[in-house]
Amino acid sequence: MSKGYLVLDVENNNSKVYRCKAGCFLVDPIVAFALKNEKELKSTYIYPEKLQNLQIDEDVLVIHNATHDLPFLWHLKGIQEFFLRGGKLWDTMKAEYLLSGHLKTYKELGLRDLAVNKYGCKQREKVMEPYWDQGWDTSDIPKELVMQDVENDVLDTEKIYLAQLIETEKLGMTKAIEYQMDGVLAKIEMKVNGMKIHKETLEKNKLKLEKELEDLYKRLGVISEKYWR
Repeated sequence: MSKGYLVLDVENNNSKVYRCKAGCFLVDPIVAFALKNEKELKSTYIYPEKLQNLQIDEDVLVIHNATHDLPFLWHLKGIQEFFLRGGKLWDTMKAEYLLSGHLKTYKELGLRDLAVNKYGCKQREKVMEPYWDQGWDTSDIPKELVMQDVENDVLDTEKIYLAQLIETEKLGMTKAIEYQMDGVLAKIEMKVNGMKIHKETLEKNKLKLEKELEDLYKRLGVISEKYWR
């Protein structure tokens, strides 16, 4: 029996290190987060405390742009246990990219643009951006504004998710998108833990592939000559 879904959103500080435009999980702390299932919405302002006791009882974890939010939580026992017991991820940003036929740009896939322009969510005042534009960190912004923003984000994400489920079912894309979510999780795992690369082998493979590519271009040139004379 399905235990439903849990929508999650995180607000974090942003030191702008490593060219991370929205903050880096390696150095920036979480300021607040919100959770929304089918019955209730819960939000918590935790800065500067550490988040430890997150537990997920539902079957599907819903996040918009999971490759940003999930690395902040990846080390938590509750997150690891969720996926180890078979929990699934639904990244509404990734799902929308697939539904668009890979045509939507990163800006068009932003939560607010997507929520308002396609899914009929109410246009909201940008309460955090004026502070960020002045160089404020998220933890310096008035608490009530941070909580307002994170709560509205999970509500918009939930609306997008529920509509996407209907759309993917109509298009027969549900399984295909679910498989893609495994790829998102793999990307997050690599982002958190890094990838070990043997440079000598990489260089040998690079030279080999360059030679193969050069040979292919020559063969294609010969084949195409008769069509382009």
